[in-house]
Amino acid sequence: MKLLRLLVLSAALLAAAQAQTAQPTPQVPAALPEVHIASPVADLAKGYAFAASQMSESRVVIYYRSEEKTVALKGIRSVRASGGVLLINLSGGDLVAISAERILLITDGGRTP
Repeated sequence: MKLLRLLVLSAALLAAAQAQTAQPTPQVPAALPEVHIASPVADLAKGYAFAASQMSESRVVIYYRSEEKTVALKGIRSVRASGGVLLINLSGGDLVAISAERILLITDGGRTP
């Protein structure tokens, strides 16, 4: 009798173990890819960053619209685009972000807007 109980218990445990391993393991989704949507402002920022990189670095001046006045930004070390924004690294170590829509003029000469 004890042998029969042991066999039944063993069979039940074996069936339970097989049922547990038969279930599929949940799949963890891979990281979603970044989606970059082109926009006119982002394209403008890329164009400005490229243009600034072609100019004499020590003389680049960016004129932009701030509220109702024009501001000249000097002492620029580098300019890069991030979406529709220009990230401007200044010689003092500051980093300035300006919307490409606010840029009036980028020059390495004496021109003013």
